[in-house]
Amino acid sequence: MLCRAGVVGVASPYLAGKIKVRHPLGRQSREGVPYGVALFWGFGKPELSHSRCATRSLSNAICGWVSRSVKTQWDYTTLADAYLKRPDYANAAIDAMLAIMGARKRDKICDIGAGVAHLTLMLAARGMDVTAVEPNDVMRANGVKRSKGLPNVRWHEGTGEQTGQPSQSFAIVTFGSSFNVCDRLAALKETARILKPDGWFACLWNHRQLDDPIQMQIEATIKERVSDYSYGSRREDQTAIIQASGLFSSVVHLDSRVVHEQTIEACVEAWRSHATLQRQAGVAFGDVVVSIEQYLLSLKTPKIQIPYLTHIWVAQLH
Repeated sequence: MLCRAGVVGVASPYLAGKIKVRHPLGRQSREGVPYGVALFWGFGKPELSHSRCATRSLSNAICGWVSRSVKTQWDYTTLADAYLKRPDYANAAIDAMLAIMGARKRDKICDIGAGVAHLTLMLAARGMDVTAVEPNDVMRANGVKRSKGLPNVRWHEGTGEQTGQPSQSFAIVTFGSSFNVCDRLAALKETARILKPDGWFACLWNHRQLDDPIQMQIEATIKERVSDYSYGSRREDQTAIIQASGLFSSVVHLDSRVVHEQTIEACVEAWRSHATLQRQAGVAFGDVVVSIEQYLLSLKTPKIQIPYLTHIWVAQLH
């Protein structure tokens, strides 16, 4: 169910404006949500919404250290450098998430599956105190390098199911494009363990808009070679799994549209980081990426615009 919102007034600490959204089940309204964000409680059909939040500069960030050896079934070692070309999340969506949570500067956030620090840097730029947890050595090394020098980020080795973090330590726990590679119920239990009372959980992804003509052709190229290709749980509504844990209150779903411009080279490099495609294509993965590259080069343009929706599911600990 979609809750439409109107602009009502002054900015929160993060926002250029705020909107008021009524809970469809009659619960209290939420304020402090930025322009350009569509919000959903429970299941709903995504709609496009254009972000009006300015791009924020991200300073060099954050030294870190490694704690203990924990690995996952998803091995990103060969994809880690390509992950640097992945686009950032929509600023409006991140601001809306923090506003819904009532987040304040210096709040402690555990960013699980932090990868090469895409979400970590966005949270740090907003003044959060971020503990970045990442199981893959090469991904984590890239994240540490990108965040070198920021005092409000620390790095640890761990997984969504075993973070290695103390109980009741964080106001917020986030999973940026990583919740789908966890045992989600186990990760929610671990999240509940490390959250402070009334703390907040969020999982988020960037979804390419597949009705864009260029993206439609890329999808066709993939399915010509991987006929049963599926995005799995990363494109599912996460509401049911969060509710099934019994650990969190009503789930809020929000999204915001963002358009990234990429060179053809950077776009192809980003496809080389696509773990879901790699797993399903197997030995054909390299050939699929080459086919995508050949199509993009046939466009005879140095850059393309890629429309995304940043989807976020937010819930508060009971």
